[in-house]
Amino acid sequence: MAVLSVMYKPCVSLFNRLENWVRRQGKDLPIETDWTNSTKGSWYLHPRQHAIEFLFLSIGFASATGYYLSKILDPSSMTWRILSTFKPIGPATQTERLLTLALFGSLSLTFIHKTIRKNKMFMLQPCHMGAGLLLLTLCNPNKSSIITNLLFNIYLHTQWGGIAALMFPDLRDHYLVGETFNFFAGRLYI
Repeated sequence: MAVLSVMYKPCVSLFNRLENWVRRQGKDLPIETDWTNSTKGSWYLHPRQHAIEFLFLSIGFASATGYYLSKILDPSSMTWRILSTFKPIGPATQTERLLTLALFGSLSLTFIHKTIRKNKMFMLQPCHMGAGLLLLTLCNPNKSSIITNLLFNIYLHTQWGGIAALMFPDLRDHYLVGETFNFFAGRLYI
């Protein structure tokens, strides 16, 4: 028990600092939901719970990332051989270039809309992050690079974000010019 009581005070201090950081990220988000304006949002979990989960999930994610990267980047593994010997079929076609430009335009317009509405935090949604990953891989001139292939595989595994956004669209607060069209077009480009 003595060990726990010695560790308790530094942990509480760390959790307090993390909770304050989480609250600053959420700005003036209320604890209780305002049902008259459901698009503003509220804390579903208490900010302290978010802080504790952020700490432990970040440690777990960093550990898993390090472990799996060591497995992937091991030159004797089959994954390494597949990633390092990949050669693209050919240069990018006109259609691929056009779709890349359209995706870039759609993501830029989405960012402009989020900036105007003062909710840029929503750019961290899985569909927007997936679009960013796809743009990184499409715009990289070295398509046979291991990093490009890793990013593309991550994109493929996060593709569910765009599909989920199309299956359950939330268009309640769309009022800017082209916002609804861009919502569907951007998801289809992904």
